[in-house]
Amino acid sequence: GSEGETAYMYSQASLQECGGEPDEQIWELNQPSPQFIHNTKHDICLNVKACGDEIIYDKCMHEGRSCEGSDSLPFPNQMWVFNKTDSTLRTRLPDTKNHKGKGQCV
Repeated sequence: GSEGETAYMYSQASLQECGGEPDEQIWELNQPSPQFIHNTKHDICLNVKACGDEIIYDKCMHEGRSCEGSDSLPFPNQMWVFNKTDSTLRTRLPDTKNHKGKGQCV
């Protein structure tokens, strides 16, 4: 894998119609931490892989920091904001040369 990846495999995020497994389609906003999007059935969070531009499902981070996070924004690759003006979901990754996410909509 790429530098900085852990030993477990990621699952790339995808959109599917709801049906068949409704309990697997339940996502909570602001759980288990503020601005996270959490799947209750599998205990995973929506994430941006390696602080880049690939959206994945991954375990929810609770300790430390990721993607050069700060005290007020510790896990920008797992933190999301819904823009009510244009109805887009955006990452909280900062706009730097090291991050491809740049807060773009997903």
